[in-house]
Amino acid sequence: PGQSKLLSFGSSLDAAVSGFKRKFSDKTRNQWDQRESFQAKPGKYTLIKVKLAVAGGSPARTPSPARKKPATKRPKLDLDPKLAELLKYIYAEAKQSLTTTVNVEITAEGINTPLGVLDTE
Repeated sequence: PGQSKLLSFGSSLDAAVSGFKRKFSDKTRNQWDQRESFQAKPGKYTLIKVKLAVAGGSPARTPSPARKKPATKRPKLDLDPKLAELLKYIYAEAKQSLTTTVNVEITAEGINTPLGVLDTE
């Protein structure tokens, strides 16, 4: 498990923002104010884009036009039917376990969470 630390900034918003920016820099080696040009560093945290939830608490589920990928024809796999069935079973079990344990839904648009959709871009 990771570490946690509760810091008190009193009623100072400036101190809290400064503390956040310092922690962001420590964890990512990037500046918060320049996150548009974020560069992932080996061994450091990276940004995950999240589509914010819409009114009513449900995640936004409309795909961004920029995210549309050209349709690719998947090659037909010539697997033994028993092996194909086993792979389908493993995928279904893993997906079910993930969605019940973490409260997410896997879709073509990304991974829907209570906070929004995790984006792979």
